[in-house]
Amino acid sequence: STESKKQTGDASKTFMAKFAILIRSPVFWLLGGAYFICGFTTAGVVKVHLIPYAASCGFTIITAAWATSFLAGFDMVGMVLSGYLTDRISRPRLLGSVYFLRALSFILLFFITDNVALLFIFAVIFGTLDFATVPPTAGLMASHLGVSTMGFNMGILFLGHSLGGALGSVAGGWLFDLFQTYDWTWIMALTLALVAAVLAWSVPEKREK
Repeated sequence: STESKKQTGDASKTFMAKFAILIRSPVFWLLGGAYFICGFTTAGVVKVHLIPYAASCGFTIITAAWATSFLAGFDMVGMVLSGYLTDRISRPRLLGSVYFLRALSFILLFFITDNVALLFIFAVIFGTLDFATVPPTAGLMASHLGVSTMGFNMGILFLGHSLGGALGSVAGGWLFDLFQTYDWTWIMALTLALVAAVLAWSVPEKREK
């Protein structure tokens, strides 16, 4: 059919041709910017600095590691729940809400000190919100930019996510060295997560009938 030939043609385009199409899309910049922040706040800030922060609060390394394992375990819960909701509600609203709630979760870190229960509550909440960005992001990318180049488009998106993770880990350590406290690291992550929420909410919904 004509449609299948078009999709085959789209998929066979060169790297630069696909990249040129991608960077001309406003939706890519909105989702890509949010996903860069996603990597910054998760892989960069929390997954690198949560254990040393917990240790600085007086917890043992094993306790901090258990909290991190809880966070990783609830990644699965968040991914499945988000995937279920992605097919049923507005994806921009869902994605923006995940980033907004992630921002609010950073507030808990200011009050952990020697409260082990709060440490694990944060781990559960943040873990649930961690990979929850993937289903609505992928769904919106497919709807706006097509499924024939889905692999390429998501690869570029994850490139930005990885870059955000790299910068987040360095920025978190730099701020700690500068101020001898993690407070400014959490403030930075909270602020950026709010920016990601606004970017996600700005993406128009578009579903195939």
